[in-house]
Amino acid sequence: MYLDRSDEDDRKTTERWKGECDAILIFTGLFSAALAALLAVSVQGLQPGPQEISAFYLKNIYHLLANTTTSQPIVPPIPSDPPKFSPPKSAVFVNSLWFLSLVMSPTGALLAVFIQQWARSYLHATQGRHSPKDRARIRTFHVEGLEKFHLHWVTRAVPILIHGSLFLFFSGLPIFLFNLNRTVFNVVVTWLGLCVAGYACITLMPFFTQNSPYYSPLSSSTWWCVTKT
Repeated sequence: MYLDRSDEDDRKTTERWKGECDAILIFTGLFSAALAALLAVSVQGLQPGPQEISAFYLKNIYHLLANTTTSQPIVPPIPSDPPKFSPPKSAVFVNSLWFLSLVMSPTGALLAVFIQQWARSYLHATQGRHSPKDRARIRTFHVEGLEKFHLHWVTRAVPILIHGSLFLFFSGLPIFLFNLNRTVFNVVVTWLGLCVAGYACITLMPFFTQNSPYYSPLSSSTWWCVTKT
């Protein structure tokens, strides 16, 4: 009876982990592809454009031709190499946020793959062909390991990583759009403001209504921080 109930609980727990990890893997794949496409555009702001270099050398050629047509130089000498490029601070800030977001997203996906492997290994170890007494001992041994190394916190960390990656992306998006088009910037910022307000309500709702079905991965972490302070 104990083993049957334990096996059922283990299957439900591992299936829940696998289901969450499958959804995370699909989402991170789509999100990383979209973010990489935007980074291919934004990263151009970190390096000098070919137009600027071409304009510099054309200016040099013009000055050389102007000096050769007169006996006295009519223009001061100019450097032979282009000036050192300094990217705009906004471009540095946006790319820093987006590259960090791109790194965090696959990190969460990798951790999700690990959790799936650990879940399969746990089921294989606890539901092997052993006597009931040995199976009970083996399960107790592995359950103690799960609790000792706080695997449940690791499973909660994966959605937090993905949400953090999204927050970084959304933080850089208004800065990127600000210099492109103010109308698009205003529309996106308005929508992001509504999303942030909704996310904050979902995160804090369990604090005020304990039977609320709405929560976010940050709800438990926020509750832990509040109770510990």
